[in-house]
Amino acid sequence: MPGTVTAARVLLWIQLALTALGLVFILGVLSVLGSVGAILLLWAVTVFTVTLIFTLKIPGAKPGTRIALLVIMAVQIAGGVYNLTVAGSNVSTLLGLALSGAVVLCLISGDAKAYFSR
Repeated sequence: MPGTVTAARVLLWIQLALTALGLVFILGVLSVLGSVGAILLLWAVTVFTVTLIFTLKIPGAKPGTRIALLVIMAVQIAGGVYNLTVAGSNVSTLLGLALSGAVVLCLISGDAKAYFSR
């Protein structure tokens, strides 16, 4: 496994751990948020689960895994940019953008493409 893929994998595990902390926070304030909180929780659990599944599939080196992770990260980047424009900058948004952007940079490298194309 090339270094860029290993780096992407580590960054994904960090992102998943931080997302799990966010899910715990959402569960804690769910009663205050009401139906919006329930929708937010459903979205977060879905993204967490799909990201976890494809992160676990990285060692299998299937081309679809790389593409799926790039799409998930692109959606997260788009959401982060939207959040920056609507709510302003905060640490969690900036950290999410940085992690997602770093994963994209790692996965678009030539080494990563060759690894997932074998």
